[in-house]
Amino acid sequence: MATGTVERTLILLQRLAESQGDTTIKALSAAVELPPSTVHRLLGLLAEQGMVERGAYPRSYRVGTEFYRMSMRVVSNCSIKDLVDPVLKRVVSKVGETCMLMRYFPEAKQVLLEHFVDGPSQLRYFVRFNDPLSLVWGAPGRAILANLPAAEVEDILNQKHSMALNGEPLPSIDEMRTILHQIRTQGYAKSSGQQVESAVGLATPVFTGGGAIFGSICVTAPNYRYESDNEEKFADALRGAAAELSDLFGDPEAASKMSKENTDV
Repeated sequence: MATGTVERTLILLQRLAESQGDTTIKALSAAVELPPSTVHRLLGLLAEQGMVERGAYPRSYRVGTEFYRMSMRVVSNCSIKDLVDPVLKRVVSKVGETCMLMRYFPEAKQVLLEHFVDGPSQLRYFVRFNDPLSLVWGAPGRAILANLPAAEVEDILNQKHSMALNGEPLPSIDEMRTILHQIRTQGYAKSSGQQVESAVGLATPVFTGGGAIFGSICVTAPNYRYESDNEEKFADALRGAAAELSDLFGDPEAASKMSKENTDV
């Protein structure tokens, strides 16, 4: 339990920032393990500075305009690269292979490379910027597809798709549903040679505010260097990084999504 006033105040702000709208003093008290009277006093101090404001119903609070203004100023001065680079570098340090962050664009139904960090080996694979990836082939696309709304998934599966780079024929819609079900259950997707020749890819979904899909984080390695015994190590590194990125992008509950089965599709 937090003991100092500054620590308590910061935890309150964090909880309010993560809340979906108004939050009661009772709920905040339980979340930060402080008496309601203490929470009420701290909220009063924050309200004087415009960091919080009263909610729409009694004894509730929400993020204030000053907190929002400060947050937007910080965001405007940071690029996505600044935010994600340390996370991708930690994955590379754990698995020794190139790590990429892919972004999904719903209107175009495209997946594009947002940022990457090279692995230490001379032979490495990565996707070129502005080269769209398939949603039905390859680990990065399938990790995203498996976590889209059911109607959007059905629409994508019913479109015409080419074969994989390795000549693998497209699974039937029922087979794809089974594949996507497995991806959601295990929390990551895996592919080999479907979009990058002689390469294995593993990817986990990355979420943003409101539980929407941002994209995926992927590790790719040459076939000859990839050992199946290391799959769980790769998957664990990616799941941890995806949860961290999702938290940065506004979805602190992402870790549970990656291990909880979605039964909509």
